[in-house]
Amino acid sequence: MKERSFFVLWWERAMDWQNFAESGWVAGTINRVQAAQVALMQETVARAWNVPVDEIRSPTRRRAPVAQARQVAMYLTHVLYGFSLSAVGRHFGRDRTTAAHACRLVEDRRDDENFDMLLDRLEHALRRAGAAQALQ
Repeated sequence: MKERSFFVLWWERAMDWQNFAESGWVAGTINRVQAAQVALMQETVARAWNVPVDEIRSPTRRRAPVAQARQVAMYLTHVLYGFSLSAVGRHFGRDRTTAAHACRLVEDRRDDENFDMLLDRLEHALRRAGAAQALQ
């Protein structure tokens, strides 16, 4: 039997631990909660922008209102729920840099009073929905 190096053994243990952590019930619970939060965000923003939620979830580029709705949903997911940009990108089927770009665009648009008021209302509604869900 060939002797394996320390690094190979360490790497195998690390991969075993990672597989265990990803398959554990706690990690699965967190992922389900995050997926539910993202779904709520997408549905809420889709209604506010009057676009189909399927188009927000679509992996392809869409017309401007859909792209704007997706950017707002990504921004709110990052700001309101505290997801990392990498996590936001994963949940929306986009790259981390795309999520960062969306957040910058939305932050720049918040200078518009009407846009800022709409985002404030969305944030308030989503916070209330999260608080109601926590009480159940």
